[in-house]
Amino acid sequence: MARATGFCKEKFVLFFIKLTELVDNHNITADLLYNVDETGISTVHKPRKVLALKGKHQVGGITSGERGVNTTAICCMNAVGSFVPPMLIFKRKRFKNELKDENPEQKKVLLILDGHSTHTKNLETLVLSRDHGVVMLSLPSHTTHRLQPLDRSFFQALNSKYNTACDKWMRTHPGRCITQYQVSQLFGETYSKVVGMEIAINGFRDTGIWPVDSSVFREEDFVPCEILSG
Repeated sequence: MARATGFCKEKFVLFFIKLTELVDNHNITADLLYNVDETGISTVHKPRKVLALKGKHQVGGITSGERGVNTTAICCMNAVGSFVPPMLIFKRKRFKNELKDENPEQKKVLLILDGHSTHTKNLETLVLSRDHGVVMLSLPSHTTHRLQPLDRSFFQALNSKYNTACDKWMRTHPGRCITQYQVSQLFGETYSKVVGMEIAINGFRDTGIWPVDSSVFREEDFVPCEILSG
């Protein structure tokens, strides 16, 4: 429901006006336009469909357990298809901030991200971004399924491949469960298979973020919001 009412034309138009202004004012090119987001990687994967005889009601699939531990994977890509190395955040672990090198050419970088308060209202984040030439543009609330390049192309393929990798691991390690000790390896194998120039470019193009083109969405895309809000 929130997604349906969130993708309304008014917020959409305002976002593209701001996007166009930032691209023009800071001379943003495709190699300077990035999108960052996170996705959850669980030790309990979603098993693939299992083939069985017609009429058979109890069909089993192998998973690691009923309740899993979630690991956060942060991914970042730009509009020419380059990827920043991903970062995994494990439960109860702290990672050092190692991305503090100055921008040698002092070119502004435009970073598209969701509007979570940790991005938009955290003073340390805002100051760090300003000092390192990063201009942040938040997506309107409840629109990431439409306007987030990573959501539109990369994460769907990543999660599918991750589930496949977990299936294979479970078959080759009978009697064992996937734990956080295996997540890094499984994620790494998956990531290397999915990452690529085409999938990144497609994500930016399908959202109309690069090339900047709001016409990729039609009037009927806003109808659910108009009906539910009216």
